[in-house]
Amino acid sequence: MKTSPLLVVILVLGSTVANHKSDYLDLNIFCPKETTKIMRETLHVQQLPSNITYLDVCNAITSISPDAFEQFKDLESLNLDGNEHMAFPSDGSPLLRHDMIAQLSCARCGISVIYQGSLSSMPSLEFVNLTGNAISQISSKAFRKNLKLHNIDLSRNNLSHVSPDMVDGLKLLKNLDLSYNKRLAPKGNVSFLISTSLEELNCDDCGFSVISFKTFAMTINLQKLYLRRNEITFIESKAFDLHKNLSTLQVQNNQLKVIDYSLLVQPMKLCLEGNSIILDCDEKFSLDLLKFQCSTASPKGITCAIKTTTTEKVTETSPLQRSTVSDIIPETRAMTIVAPQLTSSTSNPPKMQADTVAGISNAYITGYLVIICLAQLTLMMLLLGVYLKMAKNDADPKIDCYAENIVNPTAFYKAIR
Repeated sequence: MKTSPLLVVILVLGSTVANHKSDYLDLNIFCPKETTKIMRETLHVQQLPSNITYLDVCNAITSISPDAFEQFKDLESLNLDGNEHMAFPSDGSPLLRHDMIAQLSCARCGISVIYQGSLSSMPSLEFVNLTGNAISQISSKAFRKNLKLHNIDLSRNNLSHVSPDMVDGLKLLKNLDLSYNKRLAPKGNVSFLISTSLEELNCDDCGFSVISFKTFAMTINLQKLYLRRNEITFIESKAFDLHKNLSTLQVQNNQLKVIDYSLLVQPMKLCLEGNSIILDCDEKFSLDLLKFQCSTASPKGITCAIKTTTTEKVTETSPLQRSTVSDIIPETRAMTIVAPQLTSSTSNPPKMQADTVAGISNAYITGYLVIICLAQLTLMMLLLGVYLKMAKNDADPKIDCYAENIVNPTAFYKAIR
């Protein structure tokens, strides 16, 4: 029985792969057994093809020698995800020295601090993924040597502060993800970050409560800003006046109750679901509130209340009600008016509620009536006194003797006559 040359080649290749299967599954996956420290002299490293461009290092790696992969000149992407006990060298020395690595991922590792020198010897880095670590401190100069960075992912760490100039000078940086660092919001009215190139910033669940003019004033080229699931209660009306390129602002699931009208009319996609915003609307209000609901599955975050006076809000008032109330009871700063509910145009005129209309109090009216009664009583007493005095004088005989007339002749009168 003859064996074909093709079958021989397949058997030889199969034998070779089987021999190295315990070390790595293919040329891109590097899983040496019983090895926690990777060095250049490690046998498994020396067995790797010299022209590899991507390397996935698995297993429980605790440390890597800075020159471990320096001989692989074509290596562009290094994946260290899931090595929970591996951190950047505590003495601040570089993790690796490599001129060609453009992508570094160390998600869910054991990193707690990014030192100034941790990434300084990888000048070609364009993408860094450090999500899911326990990073609590980043040197302000940690990325100063990585001038080609386009994307940095620092989400889901323990950051409570980042230096405003952490990414300043990275002229190619476009995307920065800081989401789910729950205490990262800046303290006080200060600028959060400084960057002239940053286009997309993710700060979901970072503890923001107030967005002022200064908060993002130093990142004026932002195009997309994500501030979902924070504790935002107020956004200053001029907060984004400098951001002429801002096309998307997502502030869903915050604690907003009011929002400035100027923000609603800006030419950008504004998402407000999960808030409790009530707008003061009038007859000229023409905005479509549905455009602020970016997901139909989320609860509506903005509603409209018709404004009838300077101090009172009335919800769900028809145009007929607004015109009737304004004709009958003009607006005034001295009193608060509650708009009535009218059923038709022929209904009785609206009545002002006694407990809400300011006017003459009951006590004042009572006092006024008491004074009038006392005055009347005093007048009656005076008239009665005059009457009694006159009656007394009429009954005096000394006076009657001087009065003679046809009805009452007297001797004294006759003597005079």
